[in-house]
Amino acid sequence: MANPIAEDNKYNVVAPHLNKFDLIICDTLSAGRGVFASKNIARNVVIEVSPVLLFDPTEYGDHGRYTVLDSYTFVWEKREKGSTMALALGLGSLFNHSSNPNISYELNKSAQCIHYRTAREISAGDELCISYGSGRMWWEQASAQPQTPPATETDELNAFGNIDLNDNEDPASEHESGLDIAYPAAPVQTNAPLWRITASPDPVSMPLVTKLAWALNVKPQFCSKVAGILQTLVRGNRILGGPQLRHLRTFRKAREVTKLDEDADPIPKASENEDLSMLITMQDAQSRTDLEKILEDALSGLVVIELYLVRVPICAAPSRVRLTEWASVWPCIFLPPGAGLANAKALPGSDAARQATLVDREMDAMKWSEPHATDWIQAAFLRCIATAQKARARGEIGSAALVTIPPAEGESSLPLALDAFDTRISESHPLRHSVPNAVRAVAQWRSDTQPKLSSSVSANGQDYLLTGLSLFLTHEPCVYCAMALIHSRVKTVYFLFPSAHAGGFCGAHAGVNGIAACVGGEDGGPYAIHEQSGLNHRYDVWRWKDSSHFQQQAKGLWCVDMKFDL
Repeated sequence: MANPIAEDNKYNVVAPHLNKFDLIICDTLSAGRGVFASKNIARNVVIEVSPVLLFDPTEYGDHGRYTVLDSYTFVWEKREKGSTMALALGLGSLFNHSSNPNISYELNKSAQCIHYRTAREISAGDELCISYGSGRMWWEQASAQPQTPPATETDELNAFGNIDLNDNEDPASEHESGLDIAYPAAPVQTNAPLWRITASPDPVSMPLVTKLAWALNVKPQFCSKVAGILQTLVRGNRILGGPQLRHLRTFRKAREVTKLDEDADPIPKASENEDLSMLITMQDAQSRTDLEKILEDALSGLVVIELYLVRVPICAAPSRVRLTEWASVWPCIFLPPGAGLANAKALPGSDAARQATLVDREMDAMKWSEPHATDWIQAAFLRCIATAQKARARGEIGSAALVTIPPAEGESSLPLALDAFDTRISESHPLRHSVPNAVRAVAQWRSDTQPKLSSSVSANGQDYLLTGLSLFLTHEPCVYCAMALIHSRVKTVYFLFPSAHAGGFCGAHAGVNGIAACVGGEDGGPYAIHEQSGLNHRYDVWRWKDSSHFQQQAKGLWCVDMKFDL
């Protein structure tokens, strides 16, 4: 979003430049310069391809973040040692934000450029805007609400069904996209004191990423019959990759489709009449030769088998607000609130099968920004820190844990408080970390008191020691402890200090051996155990963002213990 320009440095009303669609760069009076249409432009047309200037993590961290560039760059790619940042050049740097954008964009990482496409028909004089993310931007008034797509447009986009669904299957079921991919998550900055450590994307800032898929033209009168035949081929495993299309609609008007050849170059448009473009499968699922042979045998006399490639979103739109942006590439479904993006490697039926559940950072921030919302959190951390200091004074490693239950609304005292600390030194035992000691403390407490936990705790989870409980830690735990928390079925974990060398939560080694990359954990441990697929339990991990808040009480705990696995 361009800032208003000072009077002594005001831009010219119109800036000269060259472009195919005669777009105009004008002063918007309230938002700096913007891009405007000088003539009508059809929907689903690529109007600009802008190169990007890339900054490696070291260069940007040392220099770029301290300049005005920090207000205009975005995450291009996450790497092991940080994120590569990008600055759009050309017209791409001038598109202003709108909560109801008329331009969508796709990142072409191989060519290091961004493709901007019309999301709907554009009239002469319209400003061309993209979405910087759904929700209210920091410069917008509180009353500014994102607009939902017009009902008629949404209905048109969703008019056709999914070729891979069974007749009784819900298109918004737990399968969602069916892809096992690392969904990109752009960081969102908030002022809330707690930050959720997860690799799950934020629906507000999640970028649109596309893949290539095979398609062919079908006459409208044959659509039903062809769709039935194709569904039979998918169910019989003759056409592969069907689950990858579950989030996509099968048909689109052929005249709205940008056809591509096998080099991903546009194919000159022919007269499409009223033909519909029909998705077959992803390009990487099956070869053109195999598909042509199968389709020739199955669809003889109904369709001329001339396959071409189209771009499609790799997953469903993360929210209804962003459906227009996604559907401008190819019509698709959107994820209902609470739904997740599936991970094919997870155990069927496990919590991890919905590994990439969307995390709304704005909602997280609202949760912890309420008055007194963190009073009990701070009290728990202070108690945990006091336990660690006592242990340190006795010659132990200054690492501690507190097991508790969140107090009822309106109360500040903790209904349960079980303390534990690291005893490896005194017991001469390498596994006496604070986490397993805390689990043993709960076991002893349950043995002594036979408590009846909250009625909300299911009966079949009673035998797991930390079911329904919250755990506070002075330090990010090691891999051993992080796994122990999975086996104990803890509900939520809060920690204060990251453990850069062997921590099991932050996932700082993004992309190495399939380790998940967690936003906000770049200075922490290399692993993210709670984010791995194949687990049969998931728990939430929260980090207190400003560890200096407890600087006086936690003096000596940060630097002394970093050489240990905690």
